[in-house]
Amino acid sequence: MNYFDSSIIHFINGFARHSWSFDAVTTWLTADQFQKSGMVALLMWWAWFTPGENQDANREKLAAASLLAPFSLLVSRLISYLIPFRLRPLHTEELHTIPAFTMDPDNLIDWNSFPSDHAALFFTLAAGIFAVSRRTGILALVYVFIVICLPRVYLGIHYPTDILAGGLLGFGIGSLVLIPRVRVLLCGRLLGWMKSRPQLFYACSFFYTFQIADSFGWVRDTAVFAATIFVAVMEHHFS
Repeated sequence: MNYFDSSIIHFINGFARHSWSFDAVTTWLTADQFQKSGMVALLMWWAWFTPGENQDANREKLAAASLLAPFSLLVSRLISYLIPFRLRPLHTEELHTIPAFTMDPDNLIDWNSFPSDHAALFFTLAAGIFAVSRRTGILALVYVFIVICLPRVYLGIHYPTDILAGGLLGFGIGSLVLIPRVRVLLCGRLLGWMKSRPQLFYACSFFYTFQIADSFGWVRDTAVFAATIFVAVMEHHFS
């Protein structure tokens, strides 16, 4: 255990179980999808419809960032599977942390703590917003840090270095939208499709934004369900 992580964890955990209401609000922030993800999606649409001379280029950047978001989530999960397993602070006995009143001590016990996939996902989106508007981007970055990431440290879900690594990964991937070739590769004729078939474009965009607001929960649940069915069918077929 490094000093950076342990000192911050002990300091923040010192506030746990002093107020049931504060613990409940903090737990709610980590569990409620709209509070975690919906506000970032709203900021993306705010930036999308902000008028300006570079609106088309800005929309390309936002679209590219939204497409890079699940990629950063995938990279984060891949790293967590490849590196040695790291218990979450909540489950690390040597830290002697006190769980918040409303925190389930068995939450995410089998998941690797490093890096934070939430930080990777939402810092990717915040980086895309920042590439379009510094003011809105700073608001998005502050929101992601305070509302999404900090409560996860307070509740013992992540170490500070989990957040730092996930944030750097996400911001780095999100910053790829500044490269014109990346935007062309990801978006292609996206803006042309928006202008020629706006009804289809915005219907698909609404569905995709909903997935972002849900932290791609439906996609992950569907993938797990499909994998379970596939394994069951294969076992039945070859048994």
